[in-house]
Amino acid sequence: MENQLGARIAKLRRACGLTQETLGGQLGVSAAAVSKWETGAACPDVTLLCPLARALHTNVNALLAFEQTMTREQLTAFSEAFVQLVRGGRRQTALEDMERLLAEYPGDTALRLNCAALMNVVEVSFPDESETIKAAWREKRRALYEEAALSEEAAQRESAVCALAAMDLSEDKPDAAQRRLDSLPEHSEDTTLLRVQLLKKRGEMDRALEVTQKQLYRAVAKTLERLTLLMDVQTDARDALRTAQIYRQVEAIFSVGGGMSCGLMMQQYLKLGDTEKALDCLKQMVEAAVGPAMTPNPALFYPTLAPKKSANQTPRELRVMLLRGLREDEAFTGLRDTQAYREAAARLEESLQKEN
Repeated sequence: MENQLGARIAKLRRACGLTQETLGGQLGVSAAAVSKWETGAACPDVTLLCPLARALHTNVNALLAFEQTMTREQLTAFSEAFVQLVRGGRRQTALEDMERLLAEYPGDTALRLNCAALMNVVEVSFPDESETIKAAWREKRRALYEEAALSEEAAQRESAVCALAAMDLSEDKPDAAQRRLDSLPEHSEDTTLLRVQLLKKRGEMDRALEVTQKQLYRAVAKTLERLTLLMDVQTDARDALRTAQIYRQVEAIFSVGGGMSCGLMMQQYLKLGDTEKALDCLKQMVEAAVGPAMTPNPALFYPTLAPKKSANQTPRELRVMLLRGLREDEAFTGLRDTQAYREAAARLEESLQKEN
């Protein structure tokens, strides 16, 4: 219990913008005493619980209700009621209900994220309100996101940080937005839009172009990967063939994928027993492997992903793997007696021998 209480005290103190020394001063204790509470080395005296709760903008019951949170149904009901009150002209009642719930559930991060979004609803619903009042609403929204950003749950924390970065950008605070985005782990939710907006605001258009083109390339590569996975789980070869054909269209538009679509389509034609079309795909696949390497569509990716002069064909390792597959994979058993198969294998082998 003490460890949970200590974590709650630390979280609420930071949310209030208080140092351990400041909080201790309000309660008549030392910063060291507050530190002991937060680490679980000691527990605040019972006589201090009421002033401690007041200093942390909560109440004793809420302070001690360590894991108390609203259910998803309760959150939905509250949000719907809040919006109805705002639309019905009872804005103050809606805001008072919000404050009551926030005090009742001080550790509910989902509630804080929800309330922050609802504060935006309030601002949008009253565009003619004074700038002073609208600034107070925005400050409330920011404070809610700041609290949510202290969450121990990564997804909620990162969502709050992204929302704060977006607010920083809208308020022309690019340095603050940069610090927030840089604090996120590498594999957190996609922040490309925010980063590009930040770079544009700073006038770094070349850098914005670079970030956008790199992210587009990764997105296309990920799409092709997902299409391949989809083919693996499609039990009907005709469905998988259509997916392979879509893969080919994406590959052609973006010039990304290394000509793999021919091999994927060949596999499906083999399953369907269409040897002629399978052999045609085999020839195209080998030509793609020994011919000029596929380079990203310059209309979309230049200058960030400019073609390399040395990349005149598929890497040797991949061609070796392809030749071994042609010779050993059981899927090609029905093709090995054909002239087209022998020519394709010979073409691959010749390209490898030229490099020896």
